[in-house]
Amino acid sequence: MSRKTFRSIRRIAPVLLAAALTGVAGCAVPGTPMAGESDVRSLDIGAYPVDRHTYEQDSHGAGALLEGMRMSEAVATGPRIDHSLIVGQGSRVVADAAEAEAGFLAAGSDAVLSRHEFVVGYGAGSSDTLEPTDETPTATAVVDLVMRFPTDAAAKAAARDLEDVDFAFAPEQNQRLSLAEFPDAYIHWRPSVANIGAFWPYGEFIVSLFIQRPSADSADLLEWVRKTLTAQRDVLDAFRPTDSGKLPSLRVDPDNLLARVVTSQRGFRTPDPDSFGVYGPSRFVHSVLDSVLSERLLTDAGADRLAIVDSGWILRARDARGATALVSGIAGSIGTGFDVIDGPAGVPGAKCFTRNSEGDPTNAGFRCYVSYKRYAAFVDSDDETDVRRKAAAQYALLANSL
Repeated sequence: MSRKTFRSIRRIAPVLLAAALTGVAGCAVPGTPMAGESDVRSLDIGAYPVDRHTYEQDSHGAGALLEGMRMSEAVATGPRIDHSLIVGQGSRVVADAAEAEAGFLAAGSDAVLSRHEFVVGYGAGSSDTLEPTDETPTATAVVDLVMRFPTDAAAKAAARDLEDVDFAFAPEQNQRLSLAEFPDAYIHWRPSVANIGAFWPYGEFIVSLFIQRPSADSADLLEWVRKTLTAQRDVLDAFRPTDSGKLPSLRVDPDNLLARVVTSQRGFRTPDPDSFGVYGPSRFVHSVLDSVLSERLLTDAGADRLAIVDSGWILRARDARGATALVSGIAGSIGTGFDVIDGPAGVPGAKCFTRNSEGDPTNAGFRCYVSYKRYAAFVDSDDETDVRRKAAAQYALLANSL
């Protein structure tokens, strides 16, 4: 077996890409308040645009990438696989064959994927510990990559060929295993090595697994393959892929959610998995340190969409009560690396924080959470004045957009 280890799977932080912004002068906000709401025209929003907005919907050839973002809901979260997988290790769209090989698969897999017309994929990691690596042999961790192909036949052939490439890296050591419940899954391991790999074709998809456990027990490893494939079958059965011929016509943001995320960069934008895209709520769960709590919060709130623009995001909940609960729950689980600070004046329920000496220095220095009607939002900045203005602008933008 020659899969990538957890150290090589790029972790995507739960707050996504941080941006350092500077404070700007305050100005008035357009809009008329509804009964019982703050008058957003009086908020200090700096120079952030908060009028109703719409981005171009044509993907300009990025339809497969948009489908990859939709596939966040085609990959099982850790808690759905096993209750012990409490830490999201990050997730990402896998845009092409080269990226699939570089991040997840054995050398030589690129050619296999290209030959069988790989469309797009989505990969995620989950574990029972913060940083599972070769140096943490007691960890349980799962890397789960779901790949889309144009036909069932292409996926079936590609799974066989991917298995051959992976197995061939140590043919004298690798041994094939099987599961009665998944007879068409290709599974192998190295005896005395506490991990296992699998390729399972399911319709036009392939599920590729790399699983690490504390001990080299083939029965135990097979059980983990079984429970992961079972969880994957459930989410794939619920997922509705876009017909291959309709990928070019996918709209960038059919619900106009991206235009409701505050940003200073409103010019022409193209789909980008890290800084301009719409996902299902599992994208959030895949990337947070307490995935069990996050999945419960999102499920209870009826969250169905996550929109990301630059370093900010919004979650769409079932209703206003759900959005308020999301802000309270997510902010309440922020941990010891942040201290509470005052939120922006005039923004009800805003929760703001500053990073302290225990906080991860890769995070922005300040962050705020706000909600408006059925939307929960996050903003960050390295400037305290700016983060309050940005939070106020986010609230005003939501108010003006609905």
